[in-house]
Amino acid sequence: MVDIIKKAGFTKFQIINSDVTEEYAEKWGYGKGMKDYIQSGLLIGRK
Repeated sequence: MVDIIKKAGFTKFQIINSDVTEEYAEKWGYGKGMKDYIQSGLLIGRK
């Protein structure tokens, strides 16, 4: 993933991962059991 971000022109970037809410896991992850396998990510970058 880092290579893709660099190819897009970003030189300084930070990726912040966090757990998803139970509501998100139910909606997109097919139940609360999927919460252990999915995360939310925020990419902050500078070109």
